[in-house]
Amino acid sequence: MTTIIYGNPHGRVYYMHGGKRVYMESGKKSPGMPQGWHESESDELPEIGIHEGEWVYNMLNKYTEHLWNTDSPLFAKTQVMFNSASEYPPKARAAAVNLLLKYIDDDAIYIEPHCNASGNDWSDAQGHKVLYNEAASKFAPMLSRCIDVNKAPDTKERALKLAALSWALDEVNCPAMYAEMFFMTNKYETAIAQKYLGIEGSYLGLQEFHNEVNDD
Repeated sequence: MTTIIYGNPHGRVYYMHGGKRVYMESGKKSPGMPQGWHESESDELPEIGIHEGEWVYNMLNKYTEHLWNTDSPLFAKTQVMFNSASEYPPKARAAAVNLLLKYIDDDAIYIEPHCNASGNDWSDAQGHKVLYNEAASKFAPMLSRCIDVNKAPDTKERALKLAALSWALDEVNCPAMYAEMFFMTNKYETAIAQKYLGIEGSYLGLQEFHNEVNDD
C-alpha cells in the first residue's frame, strides 16, 4: 500500500497572549485577517476569513483523527510533517521528505496542501490547481479530481488546472505535488472552506485520492 506524506510549511499557528491572538508563520491570509506575528486588538475576527497555516493544520489534524476513528487502514500509511516556513524553506523540506523516505518500505507520495490567494483584497479568482514534479505526472490529474472545496455539495464545479512545477519538488525522491485547494481571497470559496472544514471539501478528497492510488 502506498504511503502519503503530507507537509504543512505554514505549520505554526496562533496562540493567545495577554488576551490577544498572535499569529506566527501563518502563510497567506484572507482580507481583514491579522498579519502573521501581529497581535490583534481582540479575539474578534472577521466572519469570513482564514489563515492558511491554521486551516491546513486543522484540516490535516481532522483527517488523521478521521482515519483513526474509522479504523481505516490508511491511518498506518499516512505521515504528517508540521513544519515552519522560516525553519524549513523548500529545499530543506525536500531534504526532510527524502530522509523520511529512508524509513518507508513501500511506495510513497508527498503532498503539500496550500490555500491560494489573489492580491490583498477579495477577488473573483477561484478554483484549485495541482503542481507536480515529473514523477507525479500520472497522479496529478487524480489528485486534482479529488481535492478542493468543490467536493462540498452546494459548490459549483470548476475547471481543473495542472501545471508542471520545476522547483524544490524536483529534489524530492518520490512523486511530489503542491495542491492549492481554493482561493482564500474569494469570499464564496472561503466561506465553503470554513463551513466544510475537513469534511466534504478537504480530507475526504484526500482519502479518496489515497484509495484511488492503491486501487490503480
